[in-house]
Amino acid sequence: MALHSHRNGHWLRRHGFTVIELIVVVSIVAIVLALLLTAVQGAREAARRYGCQSNLRQLGLALAAYESHYRMMPPAMAKTGSVHVALLPYLERTALYQRILTAAEGGLEEVERAAETLRLLQCPNDPTGLAMGSNYSANMGVWAPLNGFDGAFRPLEELGSVPYGHGPLRSADYIDGTAHTATFAEILRSDGSHDRLRVTWEGPRSDDLDEFTQECLAQQPGDPLSGITNRGTPWTNGHVGYTLYNHAITPNNPTCNQNGFLITAASTAGSMHRGGLNVLHADGHIEFVASNLDRKVWHVRGSRDSRYLSR
Repeated sequence: MALHSHRNGHWLRRHGFTVIELIVVVSIVAIVLALLLTAVQGAREAARRYGCQSNLRQLGLALAAYESHYRMMPPAMAKTGSVHVALLPYLERTALYQRILTAAEGGLEEVERAAETLRLLQCPNDPTGLAMGSNYSANMGVWAPLNGFDGAFRPLEELGSVPYGHGPLRSADYIDGTAHTATFAEILRSDGSHDRLRVTWEGPRSDDLDEFTQECLAQQPGDPLSGITNRGTPWTNGHVGYTLYNHAITPNNPTCNQNGFLITAASTAGSMHRGGLNVLHADGHIEFVASNLDRKVWHVRGSRDSRYLSR
């Protein structure tokens, strides 16, 4: 062993190295490799975020084309399905749209059978979600018990006796301006698990938003589910808990129904991106919103008329 160490030392001296110098060189190489790995990971994340934004941009163009054609925004919770279904002709998927229209006569289950996986609706940063799901959810407002469906979309028809507002919306109805009203934000698709951010949990009874929020955030992983374990899935289902979200709770937090009711749930946005998520606004611009955004600011982003929030 001593002879082996002696030979190694002799080789290092003959080639102009000392043990200390060799350690320094190895350390530098390790640091460079770590920096390169971090840069590669950052580049991949940036590419996935860009891919997600590109999908949202196409949805924004389709939304603008729809509004230009009909002079109103597409409805939520329509008989033909989700807002996403209404936008299909403007996403160059007219044949699929016609197939879904025909299937809609048999109900939402038939609509789901007529549909297919759309990669356009799936963020590259969330590869584990169910194939028929969407990572892009339509904004129905802050929280229905607070001021009805005050977001970018609302039902075309009255939902039974639910007094939360209905009827077509036009650009002029966006009192805060199209640049300040969210239309689509990211959600995490259900993946068959009970992941806290991919399912809807049995929620509190409270009609007070602050109290409701605190109780929802306090829910524990062992608490009961509401039965809705397929957020974003299928993308054709236009109801709350599927492809509609709201701004009751800030991003990357749990989703909770209200005492068993999904219409009044806190249906929360979320993503796999580091530190936040992408939001598409009604004027077509996309913003990366931080998860720790002030909740009052998040409320304003979700409402087309936020004046009532300050009352």
